[in-house]
Amino acid sequence: MKSKARPLIEMRGLRRTFVSAGAVETNALDGIDLEIYEGEFVAIRGASGSGKSTLLNILGCLDRPTSGTYRLAGTDVSQLSPAELARLRQDAFGFIFQRYHLISGLAAVDNIEVPAIYAGVPRETRRARAAELMSLLGLDDQHWKLPWQLSGGQQQRVAIARALINGGAVILADEPTGALDSKNSAEVISIVRELAETGRTVILVTHDATIAAQADRTIEIADGKVVSDCSQKAEPAPLVFPGRDAYTNPRPRLTAPARGPRAQGLRAYWTSLVEAARSAFGSMRSNPLRTGLTLLGVVIGVASVVALAAIGRGAEAEMIERMSTIGTNWILVSSRPNPRAPHMPLTISDAEAIASLPNVSMTMPSKEKVGVVSHGDNETRTEIIGSTRAHSSIHRWNVAQGRFYTGEDERLGAAVAVLGTSTKERLFPNVADPVGQVILIERLPFTVVGILEAKGLSLNGENYDDVVLVPIKAMLDRMDGNIELALIVVEIADMDRLSATKEAVQSLMIARHGTQDFALQDTSEAHRKAADERTAMNLRLVAIGGISLLVGGIGIMNMMLTTVRERTREIGIRTATGATPADILRQFLIEASVISSVGGLVGLAIGIAIGAGAALLGSTVILTGTSVALAFLTALSLGVLFGFVPARHAARLDPVAALASE
Repeated sequence: MKSKARPLIEMRGLRRTFVSAGAVETNALDGIDLEIYEGEFVAIRGASGSGKSTLLNILGCLDRPTSGTYRLAGTDVSQLSPAELARLRQDAFGFIFQRYHLISGLAAVDNIEVPAIYAGVPRETRRARAAELMSLLGLDDQHWKLPWQLSGGQQQRVAIARALINGGAVILADEPTGALDSKNSAEVISIVRELAETGRTVILVTHDATIAAQADRTIEIADGKVVSDCSQKAEPAPLVFPGRDAYTNPRPRLTAPARGPRAQGLRAYWTSLVEAARSAFGSMRSNPLRTGLTLLGVVIGVASVVALAAIGRGAEAEMIERMSTIGTNWILVSSRPNPRAPHMPLTISDAEAIASLPNVSMTMPSKEKVGVVSHGDNETRTEIIGSTRAHSSIHRWNVAQGRFYTGEDERLGAAVAVLGTSTKERLFPNVADPVGQVILIERLPFTVVGILEAKGLSLNGENYDDVVLVPIKAMLDRMDGNIELALIVVEIADMDRLSATKEAVQSLMIARHGTQDFALQDTSEAHRKAADERTAMNLRLVAIGGISLLVGGIGIMNMMLTTVRERTREIGIRTATGATPADILRQFLIEASVISSVGGLVGLAIGIAIGAGAALLGSTVILTGTSVALAFLTALSLGVLFGFVPARHAARLDPVAALASE
């Protein structure tokens, strides 16, 4: 036994008790006292169930003792947090398992690099170190082969390289030859012995006396107790297996490599994020059907949100455009006669009186009727509106051809008309410019002086352009023969004084009529109601997409829970090779985020395509960067949110139980 002032490993009164489902206690380790010094090659031997693997798990900080103390280089391991234990595994230990414990979805070189990833070693450095180790172990042409493509001996050499990638000051080998034939077993033991000769501390668990004899010291365990502890007094005999010659190792001699440079701070964190993302894409590729079905919910959700928001915003803009013909700063004065009492008609003089009130910018007396308009053989029934030249300003409706009627036309009651585009097309289907032509309105001749700009449909689906405008005096004198108006539109200047102006109009009209035989209404309330309806409609549309996103998020959680179950052993491997609980949590959160991000991007593409299709069909579609970003970020957030529970479950798995799972 090599003598040192202080042992590297010191155990005193170590116990490990397991409690079964029936509350039956079993002492796997029962008062272990043990010292192991730096540079020793120790074999721990015992029959199956003797407690040797449990002891190795505690030595490697994968398990904690129930009682007793375990000191590593003077540090009481029981006082360390899970993250500190993981860093200790990164820096101090290299594991070689009986069943190799390679991650099935990773190539040989990627398996070797796993501990270095969690140690924060830069990619170039760890890749060069992995290639060096593979060359030393005779794996030069096996870099990109998956575990199932390698023989048992090759898989175990990959596992040995993984144990050495961070330096492997202490090598823990748990029955490393148990799954190998005699030739490969001899090769692996030869490698392990050579590692001991480089100055590493090697602890080998075995039930085989022949293999144990290769060590400098053999500790025998039975029923959880150390029953013997002896050093080899002579050089061990060459390792010979039945029917085999002694194995001669032709490899270059392994050295004790220095630990490569280690990334710090943000760089280390970025390294872990990149590797977790790579792992996420690998996991998605390993089961494309399940991934595709999971993505479907997110894709539908994002596509729905983007497309419906764009179409809804377009409908809102179209509605606003149509509402613009009804000003928000209007007061409407309409006739409200009481059939049981006499009433005074609304007149042009009422409109002129209201126009003199403070805060009134203009008034427009109006009357309308549906009548027959014709030109030659072309005849149509349309809405005929009598108004003043204020009609153009109040309704923000200009002429596209010709002119509007003038103040002189109004004063004289001139027989002039301005046509809407739909009326013009029916009366003059093949005439580019009908200005100056004479039409008949209710059999009375009127001269066309202008053509209005196209307005489209009203909020009620009526065609704004199916109209003829004439001076109000011409309608009253020539068509109706009476002076009564239907409506006076009052445009006010300052909406903050709406209430006072409305009261002033009411007082003036009562003074003129002697009673309130009229109705007052302001259009701001109508606009507010329309805005509320638009908002509610958009919210309903977005809610439909939101429900789809929610379903997609539940699908992600379900997939991640399944993934954690399927990859339990992989989680154990990552934990044993240095992953902290935070590393495992981050990895599975990133996997969920990658899935939701891919689904989000596909959904964005589909949603944009749907919007483009709707635009081609004539709908107004407004796609904004804000809605696109919001939909994508919502999908990403749902991935993180619904991936958290599976990720936390993965981070809390017991590493020993995880390694033992199939």
